[in-house]
Amino acid sequence: MQSHVPMLAWILATYLLALAFVAAYLSFALWPPAQQLNEGERPIRIFGRSLSIQREAHILLIVLAMGLLGGSAYDLWTLSDNVSYLSYPLEYQRAFRETQAVWYVLRPWTSSFMSVIFYGFIRSGLLVANIGSGKEINVYGIAGIAGVSGFLSGQLYERFSNLLNH
Repeated sequence: MQSHVPMLAWILATYLLALAFVAAYLSFALWPPAQQLNEGERPIRIFGRSLSIQREAHILLIVLAMGLLGGSAYDLWTLSDNVSYLSYPLEYQRAFRETQAVWYVLRPWTSSFMSVIFYGFIRSGLLVANIGSGKEINVYGIAGIAGVSGFLSGQLYERFSNLLNH
C-alpha cells in the first residue's frame, strides 16, 4: 500500500527540526563550564553577540532552552508516529490531521514555559529534588530536569491541574 505524507507534515517536521537545532545551539551556548558554576555574573555569547548575565538569569535561560529542546523532541516523535500510521490499513490509521498543526507549532513553546514553572516548584521547595541550594545548585541536574519536563509537559500539566483541583 502506497502512502502519501501530507505537505503540512513536511513543513511541520522542518519547523520542528529547525526549532530543535536552535534549542540545542542555545543549550550549548549557555552550558556553563564546571569552574564557573558558582560565579555571580558570567559573559555568554549567543548568535555572535556577547552578553553578561547574572547567574540566576543564566540558569533560567538554560531551563527555557532545555524545555524547548524537550518539547521539540516530543513533537518530532509524535509527528513521526502519527504520520507513520498513514501507511496502515484505513481501520488502523490514526490519521495526521491538519487541525493538529497549531498544536505542533505551539507545543514546544508551552513545554518550555512548563519547564520554567516546574523549575519554580523545585526551587521553591514545593517539589523536592536533590539539586543543591543557593550557589551550590547543580545546573546540570536542573538542565536535565528541564529537558525531561519539556518532553513530558503534557503529563506535567495534568499533574498540576490535579494538584490545583484537590
